[in-house]
Amino acid sequence: MGTLCELTTQIPNAFCIAIPRKRKVVLPEFPPVTLYFWSDHLLNFGIENASVHGHNVRVTDLERSVCDAIKYRNKIGLDVCAEILKTYLRNPKRNIPKLLEYAKKLRVAATLEKYLEIGLSSGF
Repeated sequence: MGTLCELTTQIPNAFCIAIPRKRKVVLPEFPPVTLYFWSDHLLNFGIENASVHGHNVRVTDLERSVCDAIKYRNKIGLDVCAEILKTYLRNPKRNIPKLLEYAKKLRVAATLEKYLEIGLSSGF
């Protein structure tokens, strides 16, 4: 399953859930949830089905998770973003062409390329 759990040692302070724009939901008091309102085209790529505690849920694959981390690097922290990218690049299942394709769709290709240049030159 391609989740951030495989990419970082950080424990998020809330579950992050992407939902369609203009959708209204009522959140429970517990557990903490952070909603991201995405357009339909962003909700429909880089998604895979996974079983979590017997429930079928949709999660982002590894490449989408990395691109989302880059997109939200200022919210999650640059150190967490760097850890995610380092872990991904060490993963034998990585798919760099797919990562670059997703980065273009999410408009983070230039940022990703800078990070990849820095990472490759520094040996991470």
